[in-house]
Amino acid sequence: MLEVVVAIGLLIMVFGGVTSLAILSAEAERSSKNNLIAAYLAKEGQDLVRNKRDANYIADLSPFFSLAIETDATDYNFTIDYDLTIASSATAVVSEVAPLEIVSDLYSQASGTDTIFRRLVTTTYHDATEDYPARIDVLVEVYWREDTRQNTYSLTSELTDWR
Repeated sequence: MLEVVVAIGLLIMVFGGVTSLAILSAEAERSSKNNLIAAYLAKEGQDLVRNKRDANYIADLSPFFSLAIETDATDYNFTIDYDLTIASSATAVVSEVAPLEIVSDLYSQASGTDTIFRRLVTTTYHDATEDYPARIDVLVEVYWREDTRQNTYSLTSELTDWR
């Protein structure tokens, strides 16, 4: 009888460890996947801002038209979509903007299925100087929540008026 109790205790310990390992592995996989998606969404945000600046050049507009408030050191917060639709944000806090949605396999601010991700773009305009052309600092933040953890991925770059 004692041998059976000890054997059952050992089995419970082994299966408990294996189960814990499987659960931790699944959580790590999900976390890695979300980190990768956030990194891609941040990079996409920067590419969309760059694309909009270049589209402004083609349209013979100011390069930072609708991308920045062209007053030195002024921040402008907005969301941007894959079709270059820009919507001014009332908040500078990424966790408070509307969630990105899935529309035809693309992340968008348009109506679709809500995701856990939120993206906010903040640009800061800098006047031209003798040494540098006019430029904007671009900060793209992606926020998501996993269980009780709040995560933010941030990516910065600088775009110049190279014309």
